[in-house]
Amino acid sequence: MNRHLSRCLLLSACIACCAAWFGCESVKPGPLQVRELFPLDQIRSQDKLVIVFNDIPAAAGGSGALIHEVTVPDDGSITLHLNKTINVKGRTVAEVQEIIKTNYVPRIYLNLTPTVTIKERYFFVYGEVRRADRYVYTPDLTVLKAIATSGGFTDFANRSEIELTIFNGNKFLINGKVAEKNPAHDMKVLPGEKIHVPRRF
Repeated sequence: MNRHLSRCLLLSACIACCAAWFGCESVKPGPLQVRELFPLDQIRSQDKLVIVFNDIPAAAGGSGALIHEVTVPDDGSITLHLNKTINVKGRTVAEVQEIIKTNYVPRIYLNLTPTVTIKERYFFVYGEVRRADRYVYTPDLTVLKAIATSGGFTDFANRSEIELTIFNGNKFLINGKVAEKNPAHDMKVLPGEKIHVPRRF
């Protein structure tokens, strides 16, 4: 009886070791992590903007419209038509459009309809993925979706310690095994953010 019990215990221990070795161990989810967010139409440094001045006199712009393409510097200040300088960093597209109009109407023009467009934004994936690179940002992006966009994990990827560096420099560790089973743990990714998949040792 004791010999049979010993064999059962030994067999159970072997099974547990094999499961751990081949990655079949149970994964505990842990608490949900909370990250900081910003509105997707909020302008940030290094964003590329297309600013169109519509409805201005043809003499000023040549065709009733004037187009500026600018990259937002770190201090957020951009210079527009007639050397007008405004700060756009941290403001939404709608807010910037209103600021532009206030700067020109009615002191310079009787009428002006500015439109502001944020050009393509990117996110970055590197480390143990098939195609490490920058990719064009799309709404509703998450860590696992970003990794899928880069071709998925390599055979050497450590899926349990994926690092996400967000826009303000804060870092989060995401357990990809947990996130695959429970999407609530698959953290949202915003433009300009970086995902690193480390190597498994």
